[in-house]
Amino acid sequence: MWPARWTSLPPRQPATSPSRSSSWTGVPACMPETPREETTDALRDPLTRGDLLFCQPDRSRYLPAAALTPVPPSAAENPWRPGMVVAGAVPFDEAGPTPPALWTAPAWRAWRRGAQEEPAEAARPRLRGVYPTRAPWEYVRAVRRAVERLSAPDGAVEKVVLAREIRATLGEEPDWAALMGRLADRNPSATVFSVPVPGEADPGAVFFGASPELLLRKSGDAVLSHPLAGSVPRSADPEEDRSRANALLESAKDAREHAFVTRMIGQALAPVCAELSVPAAPSLLATDTMWHLGTRIEGRLAPEHAHRDALSLARLLHPTPAVAGWPTRAAMSAIRRLEHADRGLYAGAVGWVDGNGDGQWNVSIRCALLSGLEMSAWGGAGIVAESVAESELKETSAKLRTIVEGLGVDAEEAEHARW
Repeated sequence: MWPARWTSLPPRQPATSPSRSSSWTGVPACMPETPREETTDALRDPLTRGDLLFCQPDRSRYLPAAALTPVPPSAAENPWRPGMVVAGAVPFDEAGPTPPALWTAPAWRAWRRGAQEEPAEAARPRLRGVYPTRAPWEYVRAVRRAVERLSAPDGAVEKVVLAREIRATLGEEPDWAALMGRLADRNPSATVFSVPVPGEADPGAVFFGASPELLLRKSGDAVLSHPLAGSVPRSADPEEDRSRANALLESAKDAREHAFVTRMIGQALAPVCAELSVPAAPSLLATDTMWHLGTRIEGRLAPEHAHRDALSLARLLHPTPAVAGWPTRAAMSAIRRLEHADRGLYAGAVGWVDGNGDGQWNVSIRCALLSGLEMSAWGGAGIVAESVAESELKETSAKLRTIVEGLGVDAEEAEHARW
């Protein structure tokens, strides 16, 4: 039961005729209200992997490498000060071995449009191989073990998100503006990001991706979160795509998985909000490869919390059950046992805070880390007691395609890759 000051809203109407070509006879529940033309044009200016970039449907934000100052680990817990920009990424497990990749700068820089006409059609990097760090059957086995634990009568864990990693070796340095352009073109409602990762081992390492999931946005005293949980791969066949979307909306298993997330976010925001609106049921959100259940949660900060910056508020929510599970502590313990690896920046938070404390942080999904020419990418799936291991494996493969196809790999080749 929601607290009295919360408002329960009816679900938004889903799109009526979706297709993989992004042709709609209705209005998608979560498509951007502003076209991304200016953002894509912005990518025509030269860009390197050392620059910091956030491309959103309404605008792009950019900081050249020369303007960036790394936030020292000692200040990473509370890095923002009035009048300064803080941007970058924080890891999935902030108590783990991976440090945040946070930067400061005096202000965002203006982006100059360059002369390149079709950055998204520039030469695509060759891949010398794409392979999983663990065999697919090992992921299936981990999911089955998780289902056994989730079915235990003690009910200690109700949901756990299990991810898997693939690695690839690029044949040459990618055209960074072209890569960002392809991700923006293929994911028009996502936040496309490129964040350099400080460190002595590889000063050129970069964390990049196209996240469809809004962790938290702050503008003045208004806050917004748009969590995603409950997913199904899309189909190239329009009728099958519609069928999958409708089945997702009607799925009791996915609705239960999604409810863990909205309940946790509502509970985390309630103490700092004077008003909070949580829809009663989710709506559909479409990406290039997936259908998701999403809920738009809006609030207004209480006066005594209006001074807080966007990153400190995002950390109240992170990690959500969408990337960890529920209850959070028990789910993270299960993740450590079943994944056998630190997630690093994957499933963390990526975003920025401006000089006023306003900003936006997305969940770090549909992402990859590039170090030299070696790339690691991740995809995860939410596991509940009703989950079928083979279906969850297919879901992770579909999510991984966002990055693999963003690099320019043929869609059919990606579809049949053995990972």
